[in-house]
Amino acid sequence: MNARRAAEAAAWHDLDQALLAADERGQQIPCRGHWASFTADDTETCRRAARACATCPVLDTCAGVVPFVWHGAWAGRVISFGKVQKEVDS
Repeated sequence: MNARRAAEAAAWHDLDQALLAADERGQQIPCRGHWASFTADDTETCRRAARACATCPVLDTCAGVVPFVWHGAWAGRVISFGKVQKEVDS
């Protein structure tokens, strides 16, 4: 496995573990149950979703997957074609 794939696998694993821990603590995950908003084709919808990330208990861990995602709202950022389009202020 090359270094980039290893880093990606580690980032997704870390996010998965953080989400499980947040669930165990009863913490709310903004994208949970609202996934369509976080993956919408409409940029404004993604911006609104990205603003919701500000309250997420796994925000910092989620930021670790940003270099590996293609589209959507992740860790308070709007991603399009694998590039950060906008870092959203909360």
